[in-house]
Amino acid sequence: MNTDNSSLGSAIGPIIQRIFTSGKITQADECGFFMAIASDAVLSAEELNQIRRISDHLDMGLLKVVD
Repeated sequence: MNTDNSSLGSAIGPIIQRIFTSGKITQADECGFFMAIASDAVLSAEELNQIRRISDHLDMGLLKVVD
């Protein structure tokens, strides 16, 4: 996996879209999601808002975690 910080920011969009579309988060999605959060990547306000929504959905049990 490419760990260039600029690509992590742009990679989070498709991950977020896939999670919201399916209502599920895979281990690979979760890994990419948390790598993007922990990186120094510049995320847009929209991406940050979506990340918060995913975190909230995970906390509330509204997303199904799958292998």
